[in-house]
Amino acid sequence: IMLPEFSLVDQLQQPFTLARLRGKWSLITLGYTNCDCPTTLTQIKAFKSYVHQKLHAFEDLNYIFISLDGQNDTPSVLNSYLSQIDKNFIGVSGTKTALQPLLNALEISDVLPPPAEASQTFSEVFLIDPHLRLVSVFTTQQLQNPAKFLVDYASIRQFFSGKLFIY
Repeated sequence: IMLPEFSLVDQLQQPFTLARLRGKWSLITLGYTNCDCPTTLTQIKAFKSYVHQKLHAFEDLNYIFISLDGQNDTPSVLNSYLSQIDKNFIGVSGTKTALQPLLNALEISDVLPPPAEASQTFSEVFLIDPHLRLVSVFTTQQLQNPAKFLVDYASIRQFFSGKLFIY
């Protein structure tokens, strides 16, 4: 699935469009900053740390959190939230209308407004290749073991890029 054009804003109040994804691999997760359990982001951070400790590789991998609550998750809120998890993660938000093309491509429908005390995050992590294609969807269960997730990720990356990775 090719990602459609979209126009959102990152945590530094910079435009976030397809151009920011082009040429890099991206792990994207969705959620709300008012969730008390950023499990998925914590697991992605553990994977990122594992990869950098073991390989010093995959520097062309974006880690992106897309807020589904553009009204409350302003750039400054995203910046504060993500700085507590990993300052190199990219936080993105936008209006429901601006998010809709991307959500449709990721086959996410009926996104409810965030509950007053959100206790849920999406358990899917979407892998986008440098050509802006959705190439895989992972669950948080798959992220629980960074070593195994690395094998899965590297295999998919090898399949789509034709490059062999030694890990």
